[in-house]
Amino acid sequence: MFSSITKLCKIKKRRDFMFKILIIGIIIVLVILVLSVMTINKGYAYKHSVNKPEDNPYTKNSKKNS
Repeated sequence: MFSSITKLCKIKKRRDFMFKILIIGIIIVLVILVLSVMTINKGYAYKHSVNKPEDNPYTKNSKKNS
């Protein structure tokens, strides 16, 4: 009788410990997911600009040299 009660207590402690680890793991995954989405959105929101061909110093030098 006593041994079955201690076994149940050990199982409950182990279950509580595993539940805590599961919750911590889920929180870590969610934090990484949120940070990844924020980074991707920031990258897509960045406005890329292209210089006009007239402003390119390499084309000016090549026209003068030829």
